[in-house]
Amino acid sequence: MDAPTPDPDLFAKAGLIRLLGIQPQQVGDGRAIASFEVGEPHTQHHGFVHAGAVATLADHTAGAAANALLPPGKAVLTVEFKVNLLKPVTGPRVTAEAEVLRAGRQLHVVESRVYAGDPRVLVAVALVTLSVVDTPAVRQ
Repeated sequence: MDAPTPDPDLFAKAGLIRLLGIQPQQVGDGRAIASFEVGEPHTQHHGFVHAGAVATLADHTAGAAANALLPPGKAVLTVEFKVNLLKPVTGPRVTAEAEVLRAGRQLHVVESRVYAGDPRVLVAVALVTLSVVDTPAVRQ
C-alpha cells in the first residue's frame, strides 16, 4: 500500500492559517513543522505573541502531522487540546514541530512543541487529540 500523500490545501485553504501567515516547512510520516514570522497581527496588548496565535500554530501543525497518516477520504478534526505556555514569546519567528504519538482508527494523539527566538527556545507544548472523520464533499 502506498503512503498517504499530505493534503496540499491543509494550509492554503484554511482562512485563519492564511491570516496568521502560518507556512508549512515539512509534512509527512506522522510529523509536521510549520511556522510564522511575528508581526502586529500576532501580538497582544503588551507586545508579546498572543497565546491564541501560539495555540493555533500548535493545533494546526498537529493536525497536519496526523493528516499525513490518513488514507484518501479521511480527515482529522481537533476534539481536545491542552497547551502549556512556558514563557512569553516575542519572535522573530515561531515554529511548531508536531509528532503523532498514537494513530488510532478513531483518534490520533499528537504532541506539538513550539519554539521561538534566536537562539531557539522551547516556549510551549501542546497535546492534541484529533478525531478521524470522513472528508465532506467539497461545495462549489
